[in-house]
Amino acid sequence: MSRKPNQPPPPDQTGEWFLNVVTPTSEIPVPGELAAPYVPTPAHPTDSGPADLYDPIDDTFTDWEPTKMSKVYRSRRTWRWSIIFSALFIAAIVGTAMLWAPRYAEDQVEERRTEFGELALALQGTLPAAADAIGPVTGPDSTEALTAINAIAGLQDAATNLDRLATEDHPSGLPFIGPDPGDELEPIRARAARLAPLADSLGRRLTEAVTYRTIADDAFLLPDLPVEADSAATSALSVSLATTLADTVGVAAALPTDPAFEPHRAYLDAATARYEQWQAEYLDALRRDDALNAGGLADEMDAILIGLDDALTESLEGLRVALLQHVQDLDRESVEVQILAAG
Repeated sequence: MSRKPNQPPPPDQTGEWFLNVVTPTSEIPVPGELAAPYVPTPAHPTDSGPADLYDPIDDTFTDWEPTKMSKVYRSRRTWRWSIIFSALFIAAIVGTAMLWAPRYAEDQVEERRTEFGELALALQGTLPAAADAIGPVTGPDSTEALTAINAIAGLQDAATNLDRLATEDHPSGLPFIGPDPGDELEPIRARAARLAPLADSLGRRLTEAVTYRTIADDAFLLPDLPVEADSAATSALSVSLATTLADTVGVAAALPTDPAFEPHRAYLDAATARYEQWQAEYLDALRRDDALNAGGLADEMDAILIGLDDALTESLEGLRVALLQHVQDLDRESVEVQILAAG
């Protein structure tokens, strides 16, 4: 039988039976043996089962605990961070050095340039005194040559300072990072390296000239040469003449070897060779009371000494010209170094 729409169901078809099934309202009785707690029945001592056929198993995992890790492993993450921090620190240092080192090297190059210019100027400042010293050194009076010592010392000190700077290593930047700033100093260094020995050479030649003149004054220091003498006087004169020969030979050996003095040195060697024979002839004339011959030999020796002085004057004049030219060359070279140093 069908139900019309909106018509309530009959009383016996309300569906309460289904609700009673899914949500029971009454308890189902449980047997007593099921409600009591379960107690397992112990096995009979004499009973044996399949497990008794095998040895007991030693279970090593009953007391297992996690193994403690080594500090090395536990700190591995920290160690890696230290490497990272170290790498960053090193990178910062390298980066700073790459930025700072070129600037520092450039500053050092500029300071070296300035120092080259100052030392070249200082050397140039000694040249007027050195030029003034050439006159006394090459003049007729050998005692005045000693007044040039101070001027020579100042010149040589300036040359030494410049040579020291020219032989020092250039300031340099970091390797493999652009051109080396120190290469800019090479032209200045090369010019200064040529100027310093040139200045030292001038000082050395002035010193050798003073030494030459001081030593040369001791050559042929003859006693008076009489035309007549008795036997005792002749014997004493013989000793004096022999001493003069020995002293002159020593003087010739001790003279400096500046080429400017070659005319004087050559004349001195020739005069010494003649003196050995002249001494014997002169003493023989005295012993024979040959006043005429003795006088002629004395005049010959006077002429030799005059010629020796003339040879020294000629050498000194050549030296004076060479030294003045030397000063001019030094002045020009020192100016060139200053120009290069100024950039």
